[in-house]
Amino acid sequence: MQENIFFSLVVATVGRTKELQQFLLSVAELPSKNFEVILVDQNSDDRVADLVPLFTDKLHLVHCKIEQKNASKARNAGAALATGSWIGFPDDDCEYTPDTMQKVQGVITEHAPDVVTGTVLDFDGRPLNRFLLNRCKVSLLNFIGKVSEPALFIRKEIFEQLGGFNEDFGPGGKYFSSESYELAVRALTQKIDIQFDAGIHILHPRVMPPFPDSYLKREYGYSYGFGMVLRKHFGWWAAVYLSKYALAFTTKLFRFTGTRRAHAYVTASGLWDGLWHRKPKTAGCASLTPPVLAPLAPAFNLPKPAADAIPQTQEAGR
Repeated sequence: MQENIFFSLVVATVGRTKELQQFLLSVAELPSKNFEVILVDQNSDDRVADLVPLFTDKLHLVHCKIEQKNASKARNAGAALATGSWIGFPDDDCEYTPDTMQKVQGVITEHAPDVVTGTVLDFDGRPLNRFLLNRCKVSLLNFIGKVSEPALFIRKEIFEQLGGFNEDFGPGGKYFSSESYELAVRALTQKIDIQFDAGIHILHPRVMPPFPDSYLKREYGYSYGFGMVLRKHFGWWAAVYLSKYALAFTTKLFRFTGTRRAHAYVTASGLWDGLWHRKPKTAGCASLTPPVLAPLAPAFNLPKPAADAIPQTQEAGR
């Protein structure tokens, strides 16, 4: 028997079938059925439509299709259809653990926040995001690593108050990524209460070193997006973050070698280019060099991936 819907889980999906099916299986096995799943289909084929009948007797499913491949636009479209009091935004390649929703509801009951965030783990149980405290109130000084789309749950009225995700950010938008950070900064500047609990677990694939060229270019795009968040909402908190990042980058540059060093290099480059709203680079990582770092490139013998474009549209993988 269908329970009253409390959560609306909005899944923006493109290019995936098996992974989406695994996500649906993971939520179909949850003990409580107080949620609906809204599949926002950006595919040009019928792969999602073919999958829906397999779950109609197990889940409350809503299937809608949009033409443009834009993750934030898709999530906003799905949120507009939500009937739950709270909205979550799982990726189409993540999975929930058996107690994911129970723990989210526990934080809601205990703290009555406006937004709840958790931790994203790989399938071996290792966190993908970094945090010092297992539970804390999120602020402009500590939100890095504590806010990510698949582990974000927000009151529907707060999401509407904020105007949803900025569709310039994220896969398919102008700035590639950081849509959850951009949303979080807007929320925090409006004194909206965000609670982080590392005990809320979402499972997600991890890319391990040595990093392929395509991953390095994608990481450049992600850092570019965050650089644009800093530029758009620049304040004292951004200056603090940049000083910490400069120290972390310098440490990584000397500590790591090979593609791990290249990863530090291209993320610094992406952040720089986004911060100064420079035209995004479209070549291999050795050419993704901010002017202040250019003299360092030969000294650190960075690898040179094949030249192809930074993805401009939403890709499978987010």
